[in-house]
Amino acid sequence: MRRAFTMVEMVFVIVITGLVAVAGSMAIVQIMQNYAIQKEYAKMEQDSTSAILQISKYLQDSIWDSIALKQGSVYTDIFSVNSESSGKVTGNTLLAFITKNADVLNGYFGNYQGNSSNLPLFSGFIDLSKSSGTMIVTAFSQDRLRSINVNNLALYFPFVNQDGNVYNKYYSGNKTALFQINAIQSDSTMQLSRAPSKIGDIAVIVNMLEATIQKNNNNDLIFSHNGQSITLAQNVSRLSVWSESQSGILRVRICFVNKTMDFMPEFCKEGVIMQ
Repeated sequence: MRRAFTMVEMVFVIVITGLVAVAGSMAIVQIMQNYAIQKEYAKMEQDSTSAILQISKYLQDSIWDSIALKQGSVYTDIFSVNSESSGKVTGNTLLAFITKNADVLNGYFGNYQGNSSNLPLFSGFIDLSKSSGTMIVTAFSQDRLRSINVNNLALYFPFVNQDGNVYNKYYSGNKTALFQINAIQSDSTMQLSRAPSKIGDIAVIVNMLEATIQKNNNNDLIFSHNGQSITLAQNVSRLSVWSESQSGILRVRICFVNKTMDFMPEFCKEGVIMQ
């Protein structure tokens, strides 16, 4: 009668146990690698979506016609850029645009002559019959102008055309100028630095200081305006913005450096920006 394992049986048990341990450890390693890959993928998906949304917000809050690629002092209208390769935003090429004033975007409201209802401080409507020269009057008595610091503020007339051609609409580099606001004369009247050749019945208060989006040498995507900078994304390998035909739609493609997945050195995502 046998009371113990033989040496051969012991060897078989040890070999089988070792194989199971190796297979189990390899499975665990593979699971951890898959988890790391999925985690990195989810992070880049989130970062790219966030960056595209932020770029979209800045451009939608800008003067649409002012968006341009800027290289040195040379501006290229973004709507003449029709391919990803020609729309690259790099250290030498910036995405530049004119932004609407924060008061317009935030929508300041207040009471008027004891009226408890909230009324806009400035709706953007112009009284063409009362406005002339450098004096611009709001269209309705309840549209109040807020007494704000007018430094770097200007008036933009989005719907001014002459014989079908855009006429004194915006400012960016060598484009025609906006009309700077010199003073708020009263709660319904503002004075411009010079008289526009033509005005429209709708106007927008904008910030004359140019805003830019740039990819720096550290692969950070930076939004800059009025002396302040915000990092929109990090580890950005490429950014391109271009126009889709003449439809007024902009496309943006952003790529990130992928340090985790060797089989995919770059992670890219594309989005659409509409006015």
